[in-house]
Amino acid sequence: ATQPSDIMQDQALSNITVTLLDQFQNVVISDSSSVITLAASACSGTSLGAQTVSNGVATFSGGRSFRTAVAALQLTAVAADQPALSATSAPFDVVANPDKVFYTTFESCTP
Repeated sequence: ATQPSDIMQDQALSNITVTLLDQFQNVVISDSSSVITLAASACSGTSLGAQTVSNGVATFSGGRSFRTAVAALQLTAVAADQPALSATSAPFDVVANPDKVFYTTFESCTP
């Protein structure tokens, strides 16, 4: 799996890859139907989308901006196939962007 990395406010996220593993840590290549949802821990679980697995792997394309009213430290992304099956990424930070001084609360929590 590819972990999210630190970004600046309003910067595009990089690709995030989620890999389905069995109890022996092998990729479940026979799975091409599960739908994985991805949410950020900020703003009550801001949705980052859903992707169907292909050969055990779901890739969430980068290029989406992550906007927050304030910089946020130690965010995580949570991938879930169902409530009982989920995984949490390594923490990442959204650091302040000096070019985006005048964010309003209406622009907060927008993936």
